[in-house]
Amino acid sequence: MPSPHLAVYLAARSLLYFRHVLSHLPADEVDILVPRALCADQNPPNPTLAALRGQGYAVLPDDAARGPYGALAVAGVPDLLNHPHLSLLAERRVLMLHATTFLPRLAHAEYSHFLCMYERQARQAAGAAARPPSGRAENAQAVQEFAHAGLYQLGEWETRRHEDKNALRRELAQGLNIAIPCGKRIVFYCGGLLDCPQEQIRTVLHLSRHYFVIFKPYYFLPEHQILLGAPSTATIQDTLTIAPGCMRFAADVILASPLSGVFTTCLMLGLAVLPLLTEHQALPQARETFVPWQNALAAHNEEQRLAGLLGGVFSTDRLPALEKRMEDGVYWRKYTQCLPLVQRKFFGRYATEGAARYAARLLLRVALRGSFGPDTFLRRPRPAGSA
Repeated sequence: MPSPHLAVYLAARSLLYFRHVLSHLPADEVDILVPRALCADQNPPNPTLAALRGQGYAVLPDDAARGPYGALAVAGVPDLLNHPHLSLLAERRVLMLHATTFLPRLAHAEYSHFLCMYERQARQAAGAAARPPSGRAENAQAVQEFAHAGLYQLGEWETRRHEDKNALRRELAQGLNIAIPCGKRIVFYCGGLLDCPQEQIRTVLHLSRHYFVIFKPYYFLPEHQILLGAPSTATIQDTLTIAPGCMRFAADVILASPLSGVFTTCLMLGLAVLPLLTEHQALPQARETFVPWQNALAAHNEEQRLAGLLGGVFSTDRLPALEKRMEDGVYWRKYTQCLPLVQRKFFGRYATEGAARYAARLLLRVALRGSFGPDTFLRRPRPAGSA
């Protein structure tokens, strides 16, 4: 049986954000590749993978891919560094970027195509110098294409984001099996990869005195156990299969690291979000994949400049000031007024509806024709010896 034209590699966390693109790809045109551990019998099974199998999609361990394919798409962080066998599956390799603003700086030379969320992300990535993968220069791509599809991770929230907030509060309470007191404002605090868990805990407990706090850490760590059962809070333990959709649209205020995709997507959607940055902790797991993240955070401050236009970044040493900002009606009126300018300046063009369908179409174009098509940006290799 011949292999389909396209393969998409998704790690567990990537399934949350890119599953909506898969639903617009014909099942006979794509193989979904996942780590072997995800394919093993699990109790309970991964709901996203179970749904995809039920729709007729082939879900295979990444080390048992059929190949070769017309194109391989990899979601999230450039996992080819830790999975060199994936590079052998296709000459055309697409990196599908989430919305974090520094991710284009991590672009590696073994990818031929980059699918971005917004126009400026694509322009930035195309203008950056390609870095050949260490020890594997033979995999470097001669010309790289960059396209932007929009907020393709929204799924049903493309339209449901406009629903009545009180109805969404009730749906959220039912979905999480929690009781949210009537009249109490909801704060959705979405933790970042490098956030310090002790500072996160202090923030949740401080804010829960006056708000109902829903806390979704990037990883649920042993330190977070202390929050389970804390009054006026709900802590999400299953961080790999529960997406932030309803949480952020039901919330009155969102807190997120300015270095996170949640922060940028909330700004793109026009939601009330405040940047909260903790001290960086040691990484939860020692993986080379995360080294470029640390380097990017240390070397660039664009995210802080973006947050600065909205009044600056808060730290956990300034929680009273953070509460004051959350209740400042004058600030939020100015925020609403200046947000369109911030969106144009930092993101450029992007779509909020139809993005998943368009992203799927772009992936198939690469697999079948070798190019995203029109409205793309190109990066060509610099001549030898150039600066």
